[in-house]
Amino acid sequence: MGTFITLATDAPSVFLRELDRLREADRFLTLLAKNREHLRMLPRYGATPYPFVRDLGGAREYLARMHESRDCYEFGIWKRDALAGMAGLDTTGGQAQVYYWVGAEFRGEGLATRAVRTLVRFAHIRLGLEALEGTVRVGNVASEKVLERNRFKFLHSDGYASFYFCESCSWAAE
Repeated sequence: MGTFITLATDAPSVFLRELDRLREADRFLTLLAKNREHLRMLPRYGATPYPFVRDLGGAREYLARMHESRDCYEFGIWKRDALAGMAGLDTTGGQAQVYYWVGAEFRGEGLATRAVRTLVRFAHIRLGLEALEGTVRVGNVASEKVLERNRFKFLHSDGYASFYFCESCSWAAE
């Protein structure tokens, strides 16, 4: 078993941690199954294959691929011992993009805002990144607010997705 990155947030009961494909694939699969309809709201601009993970083998394969990736950092959003959602940072192609989602039973608790703030800090301190992008589906007001609370500025919309940009991540290290 490898080492899994864990990131603390500003709330003691909330943290981000990579998922162990052997021990937590079932929890990941359950979270996906409970939230499939909501996941349709994710923009298709990222490499998120969640809708295609349908069984335990697929979940394990996906989590292993994420853990071994040098370009993508994907974390479970944990509230105490419950897997509440997923958040990540994709640096494929020289651009850095944050992505996130929270399960239905955990929405409205500020978990996504905390997760994105933690990812911005991780991107700046651990990876040396200054700028980040974020993309949300048009009409997903809650996700727009998550980015705006984390100092992302609206750039434009193509009618399907809205694009955001955080020019300086150094604020997160404060």
